[in-house]
Amino acid sequence: MKKVLFATTALVASAGVASAQDLGISISGFAEIGIAGGSGFPDVATGSGPITDPVDRNKTRLHNDIGIQIDAVGETDNGISFGMSFEIDDSNGNDRVNGTPGFDNEFAFVSSGPVTFTMGEINGAYDQRVDEASWGGSLTDDHTAHGGFNTTNGADGAYDGQIARLDYDMGAFGASISVEQDDSANDLNPIWGIGVSYGLELTGVDLDFGAGFMSHDENNGRVVAGAQPFLGIESAWGLSVGAGFDNGLKLAANYESISIDEAKQATVTGDAERWTIGAGYDFNNLSVEANYGQTNFDSADNIDGFGLAAQYDLGGGLQAQAGYGNTNVPSAVGDDVETWSLGLSMSF
Repeated sequence: MKKVLFATTALVASAGVASAQDLGISISGFAEIGIAGGSGFPDVATGSGPITDPVDRNKTRLHNDIGIQIDAVGETDNGISFGMSFEIDDSNGNDRVNGTPGFDNEFAFVSSGPVTFTMGEINGAYDQRVDEASWGGSLTDDHTAHGGFNTTNGADGAYDGQIARLDYDMGAFGASISVEQDDSANDLNPIWGIGVSYGLELTGVDLDFGAGFMSHDENNGRVVAGAQPFLGIESAWGLSVGAGFDNGLKLAANYESISIDEAKQATVTGDAERWTIGAGYDFNNLSVEANYGQTNFDSADNIDGFGLAAQYDLGGGLQAQAGYGNTNVPSAVGDDVETWSLGLSMSF
C-alpha cells in the first residue's frame, strides 16, 4: 500500500512540475558551505561588523547560505513578454542556522522588442550600465567588499530599494533611465539615474564601455541625520571600460565622482571619488582575479584596498571558491581590516 502511495505522490509531483514548466515557471537554487574569517568578519552575536572585541578578531567561522529562486515568464498574443522573479533566502546571516525565510531581489517586468520596463529590487540605470571591475564570486564577496572597491551604484537603495527602470537594448548599444522614491515621512526628492553602454568586437578582444549619471537634487532642503551617507549625495557620475581577450585575460577599470551637500548630510564631509582597476584570467576550469581601488574624500583621510578571488569549476553546478579582501584604514582611525573565505558554491 505504501508503494502505491509513493508512486501516486511521485506522479502528482511530476505532473505539477510539468504544468509549472508549461506555464513558464522555473525553480533554481544555490547553496554555499565553507569557512570565513578575518578582522572584518561580522560579529556572530549581532550580525554587524567589523568586530570590535579583540577576543573575537580573526576567528574562523563556519559559513552556510541557501536560497531558492523562482522565475515566471509569459507572453501575450501580440508578442509582449512579461514576468517576475524573486528569491527565498534565510534572514539570519550566513554563519547561523534556523533563520526566518524572506523574499529578496524581487522584481517584475514587461518587454516588447528592444524596450523593457522593470520594477522592484533592481539596479538603477547608473549601476546597470557602469560595470564593476570584477567577474567572479567568493562566499562572502571578500574581493569586492573592501573599502577601496567602487561598486558603481551611486545612491541606489538609499530609500526603500524599490526602483523603476526603463531599458533600451539594440545590438551592442544600451540605454537606461530609472527612479527611486522616498516613501518615508521625510518626503525627500527622488533619485534619478541615466546610463548608456556600448560593446565593440575587435580581432582578439571584446570591449565594453559604460557611462552613467545620478541626480539626487537637494533633499527638499531637509537635513538628514544619522548614519545615512548616501542621502547627502546630490549627484554622481561614472565611467567604466572592460576588455576580454581571446587568450582568457580580462581587464577592467572604472571611476566615480560624488558630489555631497555637507549641509544636508550629518555623517560625510566634502565630495568624494572612487576608482578601481581589475585583472582576471580564465584557464580551462580555473578563474583568478585581483583588483585594487581607492575611495578619496576632500576633507577626510583616503581609504584604499585590494581584493583577490579564485574559482574552480568542478562541473554540474559545483564550484570551489576562495576570496580575500584587505582595507587600508588610516592609522588615526584603526587597524587595517581583512576578510577571507574558502569553500564550495552550488547552483541547481
